[in-house]
Amino acid sequence: MYGFWPLLALAFLLVAMVATVRRARREREKTGYLLAITGLLGALLSLSLFLDQLLLALLLCVPGFPLSIVTMYKVSEVNKRRYARMVEEVDVSAPLRVRDFLSGSIERSGRSWLIMASRWGIRKTALLYYLFGVAVVGAVLSIASLFLHSLGMIEVVIYTIIVNILNATLFYRRITKSLDLHKGDSDEK
Repeated sequence: MYGFWPLLALAFLLVAMVATVRRARREREKTGYLLAITGLLGALLSLSLFLDQLLLALLLCVPGFPLSIVTMYKVSEVNKRRYARMVEEVDVSAPLRVRDFLSGSIERSGRSWLIMASRWGIRKTALLYYLFGVAVVGAVLSIASLFLHSLGMIEVVIYTIIVNILNATLFYRRITKSLDLHKGDSDEK
């Protein structure tokens, strides 16, 4: 009934869960384990949808929804602290390199976005972040639509716009709060 979408979600969530646990162990951050548990519930939900077990899927949503809201809040707090540390460490005179934006490292790309925000302003950087996300997500979904006939171009456009509006909004808030935290620290000194 649901096609192969639940299997794709299952594969993505399992890979993300393993990466999250590895990072949580390396950084000794307990929030990563909470994120991994949320991912595990999502993976079980995807598997139950693939097996057409709708009742089990609904039962998994009962603990999954509140847990995902708590996890989102906790991850937001961790990211705020991480970006505040990056603001302190970033050298705004460093040159911007394309490979830093495309690197798999969140820290390298995050520093590049922070350099851009300090030079061009937060709003322009958030707009560029949105456009960059539209290009990447739109390209991936367009390629996926060639292989998955259940995904049409209207869905590709809608998913691309919604996902990137959410990402750009979170990015804008994270950068703004990080810079506010950094200003608060420098005012106290």
